Amino acid sequence: MTIDELKELILLNLKDDSKEFKRVFHGRGNYYQNFHYLCVDSLDDILFVTLFEAVDESLEKDLKSIFEQICEKKEFHCLVLQKRYQKDNFCEVLKGTLPNNLQIKENNLKYNINFTNQNIGLFPDMKAGREFIS
Repeated sequence: MTIDELKELILLNLKDDSKEFKRVFHGRGNYYQNFHYLCVDSLDDILFVTLFEAVDESLEKDLKSIFEQICEKKEFHCLVLQKRYQKDNFCEVLKGTLPNNLQIKENNLKYNINFTNQNIGLFPDMKAGREFIS
């Protein structure tokens, strides 16, 4: 998968324009060649990008560029890059500002999100399980 194909796949996964919390790219399952270190989530008007390992500086620059383009096209007000492999200063706001108390919506339920921890408090992969329980 190329970086342009990554961009197109993410845009395709964002086509419904819903403001619900959702995962729009999951590279951790090693299904997408070259992007096993990457996850991308949509949290209301925030695009949240997680790198699970360090990448080459030029690749990181290219990734930031496509995520900025996606934010522009899909009208996200905030872009956050989280570097999960770092111990400190792991969240970088690339566009906009993060609200102090963020609540996001999923299946008509509201959840508090915390960007001060490496784990924001909600796993998008578990959406179907939360839906089943509710």
